[in-house]
Amino acid sequence: MLSSIAARAVFGAAGSTGASFLELPFDPRAAALGGAATAITADGYSARVNPAGLAFLDGPSLAASQLLYLEDTSNSFLGFAQPLHGGQGFGAALQYFRPGSITARDAGDNVIGTFNGYSFAGTLAYGRRVFENIAVGLSAQSLESKIDDVSGRAWSGGAGAQWRPSTDVSFGAAVENIGNKLQLLDQADPLPLTGRLGGAYLWQKQVTVTVEGVFKRGSGPSGHIGFEWPNEEDQGYAFRTGFDSEYRHQLSGLAGFSAGLAVRLLGQDVSYAWVPLADLGMAHLFTVQFHWGGAERHSVLEKQQPDSDFDLNTNFSNE
Repeated sequence: MLSSIAARAVFGAAGSTGASFLELPFDPRAAALGGAATAITADGYSARVNPAGLAFLDGPSLAASQLLYLEDTSNSFLGFAQPLHGGQGFGAALQYFRPGSITARDAGDNVIGTFNGYSFAGTLAYGRRVFENIAVGLSAQSLESKIDDVSGRAWSGGAGAQWRPSTDVSFGAAVENIGNKLQLLDQADPLPLTGRLGGAYLWQKQVTVTVEGVFKRGSGPSGHIGFEWPNEEDQGYAFRTGFDSEYRHQLSGLAGFSAGLAVRLLGQDVSYAWVPLADLGMAHLFTVQFHWGGAERHSVLEKQQPDSDFDLNTNFSNE
């Protein structure tokens, strides 16, 4: 059974942002790197992380993840990415959250029973290269939350950009959750509008370092940093760790730190991430990502052959 703390984290509370389930981690690489992946995403998670990454796809990919953290909860994510002709890419994503049983209380804080609910987000996204190594992207999203027999809906959008000036440097920017308020009964809360600006550097062809600044409605600015080693494409595995300063005021000595592991199995990616979720405690994210029908896959920062329309000479691959 979830406490009122968990219910507020999912649906929002008075004076806070709504649709807080959108902030739950779903991308194992981003989660393990402290949330710093705006500059490097280019796979089945890009529709939600940064739609500009869809312009740098090696081939189609299908990503599925499951987040485990509180008893009876279920947060599932499914993402798809498809490269299109001429430096373009299409992406779609579905997120479905069930919080389990939530305690119902009256005005005197007395327990009067339990109720259930769910939250859903459906996303469509498009990315396009506008220059050799610069891409932009847009996304549109439909949201729905239901608590007992009360439901609310909202629409939102997002935008992003990526610039890859060399084979070992990349920059990215994104804004997400631009939309109307999510209203349940007489409570209407704004969506968790978030802006991100980050960069990544591949050191010695083996260590990827990512940094990112984030401004989120309701919590202000935060800093994020992540490290990934070795090169998964060369070694078949990669260790990841990161830090998210948004949790710096938490009491736990591990608050803000994250870690993860990626392994290549039969040409596909299996990943795990261990991440903090503030007052919800620690979470475990398990994911698998399938790739097929595309060109030979590349490492995090590596040259690739130009396509028929663009002389693209860099490629970030988000595993």
